[in-house]
This record gives sequence, structure tokens and C-alpha cells, in this order.
Amino acid sequence: MSVPDITAGLPVERQQWPDEVLAAAAGFTAGDIVEDPPFFYFANPKFAIWAATRNYVEDSEGPEVILADHVAPRYGIITSQTCDLGEVDFDPPTRPWISIAPVYDMSNMDGGTRSLVKKGKGPLHLLHVPKLTVDTPEVWVADLRIEFPVEKSWLVGKQPIAGFTNEREQRAVLKRLELIRCRPSWADKVVDVVQRVLMAELKTLKASEKNTYDAVVAEIEEIGGRSDSLLEPSFIQLGAFSHQPLSEPVEAWWNSVNDVIRDAGGQVGLSVQQPTNEILSSLPGNSLPSV
Repeated sequence: MSVPDITAGLPVERQQWPDEVLAAAAGFTAGDIVEDPPFFYFANPKFAIWAATRNYVEDSEGPEVILADHVAPRYGIITSQTCDLGEVDFDPPTRPWISIAPVYDMSNMDGGTRSLVKKGKGPLHLLHVPKLTVDTPEVWVADLRIEFPVEKSWLVGKQPIAGFTNEREQRAVLKRLELIRCRPSWADKVVDVVQRVLMAELKTLKASEKNTYDAVVAEIEEIGGRSDSLLEPSFIQLGAFSHQPLSEPVEAWWNSVNDVIRDAGGQVGLSVQQPTNEILSSLPGNSLPSV
């Protein structure tokens, strides 16, 4: 028996959509905050990973939808693109669902990670929501490891909450999602030679020279690499991207780390070329942001 696709269940004209839903959806933009979002996912409690899933083991007979209301956050962040939310110029609209990620108070995270996250750095899946934090002890952070599909009808009666102080900050939501989802898959030897060595060197630097570590984290916005192949590379060249020229201690550390990486690469047949330092403002301009 064939099952009709999603389109078969949608209104065929804009007029058939509830006016309340169209009006509500048009009032939200990507990165807006909503209160009391749901928290649900599909899992097999028999092989539970997360504590919320293990709580279902006694009553579960197999895979099922986990309604984890007891760990639902106070806030959620809309991760759908703005044009997909309102579909103002679409007749008929074709996207009945939006995506929402949870936003938690993470003021209890360790001070170093908290400082990085508030600066827009640290783990990629954690994104600081600064306006919720103004004049409060909480540190509200979006956790992009999970997103919930919610029908737009849920937005009726809800008001968007500003989580960011300006448009540039709010656009960082979709930029972060793009960065997470578009990361290339490198060969194992690149992960071993570059990523693991780099993380180990950063950990050592933090323990031995905290001031230099802070400068490295503050000055280097991103580290990129180019090669002749992602999966079967014969060489790699690393680049440190920054807004200003690297200070002497940071540049010295960057060069020394590349020496360590070069030695590690030589052991597995990966040639590590001389690193570059790139100033972001001097790079070719990006295309206009998508809506």
C-alpha cells in the first residue's frame, strides 16, 4: 500500500490556510526566541544513551517517541529561515513546519568554556543568546545538537522574543548552522595529524601559559586547511584567520604548532606545508546572505 507524500495533505490554496497561522508565522524571523518549546524525539529505550531515554525503559516495549517534557527548556530558538517561516509571497505556502532548538541557562558551565561561548567561540553546537542574559545572572545558550519539527499552528498566540541585540548577531544563528552542517569530511590521517595534535597543543598551552592561550583564542577566529584531496590527501596547508595581524606570541605559537603537525604528518606520509596567516577583511567578499 503506497502512502501519499506530504504535499497531498497540504491546502492547495493560500486561502485554505488558517488566517491565524499565516499572521502568526509572518511575525517571526530566524533566530527569534519562543517560550516553552516542546522537547521530543524518537528512540529505543532498550539501548538508551541519554538519561531522559533511560527513564522510559521499564514501560517501553520498543522504539517510540520520547516526550521529554521534564527536560524541556524555558526557551527555544527558531532555526528555520525567515522566508520559510512567513512564506509571505508564496501561493500556496508549502512549508507547514518550522524547526526549534532548545535554549538553556548554562551559567554553571566551567568559566573557560562560558567565556568562549559568550565570545561566539567554543563548541560549535553552543550559541550564546546575549539579549536574554542582559542584567541577569543566567547565561542563555542555544544547544544546536537537536531541533524539533513544530507545525506553524503552534505559533498562534505566541510572541517572538528578541534574543540578540542587532541583526548581525541574529544572523549568526544560521551561519552557525551552516558551519555545523557544511563541515567537510577529512581523511582519518588529517584528523589524527591536525585536529588531535592541535587540540592537544591548545590543552597544553592553557595549562602552562594561560595568557598566551587567551590571546590565541581571542585573536584566531578560525583555522582552515587546503589540500589536493579531502579523503586521500598528499599534502595540507593550514591557515589562521584573524581580524588583525597576529601578535608576536600568538604567531610564534602558531608556527611552533605547525612544526609539531609537520613532524606528525611526515610519519604518515602527509606533507604539511608552510602555514599562512589570513586577515579576514582582506579576503574576497561573501555573497549576499540567504533569507
